[in-house]
Amino acid sequence: MTVQLSTKNDFIVSDRLIREDERRFITSISRAQAYELEKKGLFPARVKIGQRSVAWRLSEIITWVEKRSYESKK
Repeated sequence: MTVQLSTKNDFIVSDRLIREDERRFITSISRAQAYELEKKGLFPARVKIGQRSVAWRLSEIITWVEKRSYESKK
């Protein structure tokens, strides 16, 4: 397990896998929109965890959200 320190919020985030419901809650974008952004390389790639199951790395999702927040403040 990897531990990442967020310099923006000064808290430790465990690099765990999150499923669709949590991903949608954190990012506030739909499944379809996330899929389209992922295909374009603009959203973190899914990790296949079973034949019909996928998840995302929490650290990558948080980085994506922080990057979008930073870019919107420019």
